[in-house]
Amino acid sequence: FPGSWSRRVREIIGSSGSLVGVDLTAPALAGGTFLARSVFDVTADELTGLLGGRAHVVLSDMAQLTAGDRDGDHYAQLELAR
Repeated sequence: FPGSWSRRVREIIGSSGSLVGVDLTAPALAGGTFLARSVFDVTADELTGLLGGRAHVVLSDMAQLTAGDRDGDHYAQLELAR
């Protein structure tokens, strides 16, 4: 579900760390900043600004919504890895 990794990271870093999440659906999770949109619509400068500097760790579990079109779904998944 949206925010499951963010929830785990929040447990690890506690209140002293900064957490910024990007997902199509913002999770119901306190203690972080969440951008409810596609990663393709977020810039590195925006993330750096929200974090207050460069990130120490970047964690991704992105997965494209599938449509049942094997080739199209594969292409969309490759685009996430660029």
